[in-house]
Amino acid sequence: MVAALSTANVPAQGNSYMVSRKEPPPSNALESKSPAEAWNEIEKAASRFNSPSPQLGNSLRPDDPDRTYIESWFLATADKAREFYTRFSKDSHVPEAKEKEIEALCRALDETYATNLVPRIFIRAAAFAKDASMNKSKRFVYCNLAFLIGVTRRNLMPDTINVPAQLESLARMAEKDLRELGQVHLFSLLAEDSKAEKNRPFFRRAVDSPEMPGFSYRIVTTALARQSERIGQPFTLSFTAIDGRLVDTAEMKDKVVAIDFWGTAYPESFANVLRLQKAYSKFHTKGLEVIGVNVDQNSETLKNFVAEHKIEWPQYWDGKEADNKMVLNALVTRAGTILLVDKAGLLRDIKGDEDLNLKIEALLKQ
Repeated sequence: MVAALSTANVPAQGNSYMVSRKEPPPSNALESKSPAEAWNEIEKAASRFNSPSPQLGNSLRPDDPDRTYIESWFLATADKAREFYTRFSKDSHVPEAKEKEIEALCRALDETYATNLVPRIFIRAAAFAKDASMNKSKRFVYCNLAFLIGVTRRNLMPDTINVPAQLESLARMAEKDLRELGQVHLFSLLAEDSKAEKNRPFFRRAVDSPEMPGFSYRIVTTALARQSERIGQPFTLSFTAIDGRLVDTAEMKDKVVAIDFWGTAYPESFANVLRLQKAYSKFHTKGLEVIGVNVDQNSETLKNFVAEHKIEWPQYWDGKEADNKMVLNALVTRAGTILLVDKAGLLRDIKGDEDLNLKIEALLKQ
């Protein structure tokens, strides 16, 4: 299940689902009265999209016309599973029902960009991890998932969820109940770090191992601190873009430069590209330049996306994802980061994706 959040590396060129929108999605409520019939109902709903996500992904672009329809199937499956383990709490299929709920929610997030489900995934995973009646191995997986969501998607949580407190509680539980299953001390490190900063997302690749990232996460934490220290310092990029253009920000004095670190597989950064496109149309003639640093594995995916969406600004690409040269040099830790450089060539903002237009306008007026 943790892997479900890290498989979407390249968006599908047209999804592989056999979708027929003439077939309505199932009801979100169980229609069956007996546990056996209800379980069959859940399995039938889950089997509608039961092929696992391949490593190169079935992720649908946000503008895919089938995205909402497919999301409704995942959500119906999750809701049925939740109702099952609530209504039939003594049934032997309860652990499987909990797993099907989490799996359906994670696939909806990963494959249909249903980021509104992040709080639910976090709360469910945390609750299941603490459920002493469940298999310890499963609890360890849920604990991993809760930390993954809590650390990387905290910006999508409502203020009503006290993420640091939840993670601290999970860390204490893991230290007590799950010590034999993995390096649970890493949970304590992550929980402690989460108190200090509102949002610490990082590339999905950092969580590909079955254990929490630990050492990788500590490197990310250090990188964030060092990146903040660069604010107000000269910042330059020089490279040959994927279309052959020579790019050198040192030659862009008297321009405001937005540098977008993005990938087509990351829904957060996908939205930023579309926002930047509007900003570019509005402010380019007033002095805004945009540069893309792309972290896709496949250059053709990038080229097709740029052509399809008529993106005018240059793109850096080297096919190394999180090990992208420009990513490492800029100490960037998450896809979706936008750096803003002022007219004097000084780095002014490392969170340009927040209040983007207001920040661009302010820098252009300087």
